[in-house]
Amino acid sequence: MKAKTKKILKYSIFGALTAGAGVIIYLSFKTNVSENDAKRYKPKYFSESDFFKSSTATQYGIDNTTEDETILNNLKALCKVVIDPAIDEYGGSVSVNSAYRNRSVNELVGGVSSSQHMKGEAMDITTGSRDGNKILFNVIKNQNKFDQLINESNYQWVHVSYKRTGYNRQQVLSIS
Repeated sequence: MKAKTKKILKYSIFGALTAGAGVIIYLSFKTNVSENDAKRYKPKYFSESDFFKSSTATQYGIDNTTEDETILNNLKALCKVVIDPAIDEYGGSVSVNSAYRNRSVNELVGGVSSSQHMKGEAMDITTGSRDGNKILFNVIKNQNKFDQLINESNYQWVHVSYKRTGYNRQQVLSIS
């Protein structure tokens, strides 16, 4: 008899900032998408090859693939929990600009050394238009199941991350 795994969803106070006379409290949630659940999941909209697309890697002749199961399972969990439900609700076409990045590609694009892209926990996605990206951004924001959501360059693309295990910060940012 197989043991059933439970998905854990717990909210906790991740942090607080003082803002003038008030306090803003940020909630985070703890998740646990098991290794087996992630491994078995087949993303609805993207193939595994989409996870490794990189114009930078192509330009410099770098192999940006990995066979690291943890990275692949993190990407599948990101699709299962965040990306696929968001695309379902958005109802339009979405493509991947960048998902997994190996260290060389990450350095070439100016990514930080702790980039979630290198762990398979982040994707940069686009609908092909700023208006569509803004709608997709708000869909993801309203679903509240992400670690970090970034409006990049006035909705030129959307960065979204998700941690398969541990706490997700639900951090919303805008970068010019």
